[in-house]
Amino acid sequence: LAADLGVGIPLGNGAALAGDQGPRFLARVTVGADMGILHPSLDAGVLFRPSIPLEPPEHQFLPGATSEIHLGAAVTTVGKGLRWELSVRTILDPNVSKLALEAMAGARVPLSSGLEVSLLGGPGLVKATGTPLFRVLAGITYRVEPRPPIAFIDEERERKYRLTLAEPQSGPEGPGVQPTQVGEITRVTANPQGMQGGSSEPLRPYQPTPGEQAVLRGHVLFGRGSRDLQGVTPLLDQAVLRLHDQPSTFAVIEGHSDESEGPARSNFTLSLQRAQAVQHYLVTQGIDPSRVVRLRGLSSDCPVSAYASTEEERRLNRRVEVLLLVQAPVAASPGP
Repeated sequence: LAADLGVGIPLGNGAALAGDQGPRFLARVTVGADMGILHPSLDAGVLFRPSIPLEPPEHQFLPGATSEIHLGAAVTTVGKGLRWELSVRTILDPNVSKLALEAMAGARVPLSSGLEVSLLGGPGLVKATGTPLFRVLAGITYRVEPRPPIAFIDEERERKYRLTLAEPQSGPEGPGVQPTQVGEITRVTANPQGMQGGSSEPLRPYQPTPGEQAVLRGHVLFGRGSRDLQGVTPLLDQAVLRLHDQPSTFAVIEGHSDESEGPARSNFTLSLQRAQAVQHYLVTQGIDPSRVVRLRGLSSDCPVSAYASTEEERRLNRRVEVLLLVQAPVAASPGP
């Protein structure tokens, strides 16, 4: 949902209804939604302009409209690259017997972050005053969006969280996972023996070492049985900003699932795929994959609620934990 106010300067050919004696103002509201690869939208607005004399077939000049109602419908493709657009526009004018109606199609191409060029063209569909025979529009759009605020870690809460993780917990039984070192990323694979490295100790969420300091911690929730990110993820946007602004920051990503989502082995695969979806999002935002130093799936072995009885509790179990760390500053040794 969007609302905008446009101001037009008095330039153009008055005989073609493209020039006014003074500025014009357009107030418009647009509503749309993503539906797969398409984004349909509807818009409605009112154009306020100086009066332009109209010449009907009888060659008797009539006063032109000082306000027009603009209606439109459009559908565009979505994505980060080339996007196609098709739109239909109409103008309601009390001094014109027919509707001004035209269709336009074209493409929008991003040049850089926030900068986009567009080229649209199409014919008029009816022979009415104000409807062009054919029109071509070319434009440049520059968009600036405010950065979301960075969420910093509260050191006292972080200390309590580490103590909670350090306490032994009993969770539902499931297949263990065994870490396998691949380059700088620790990935995990299922271990049919239900052990980690030959030990009966279950795999636990990552705990920062004394030499590491957490600067951001949070989780991203997933739908039941889904490995896809759901809509806007402010936490990941904050993580992207932190990773861009501080090259020394690195990430730990751990996926989880709920035991109600299926067999234990498929739960493990699902939890790992969720962690990979989060990593993929970071990479698409320009983060080097090597900044993710640990990428793991923990199946349903580490639930937020071990005995989930409500859908909300089960939903909290379907998550990916994101932890950003930096090397803790070394305390200066006291002088002699």
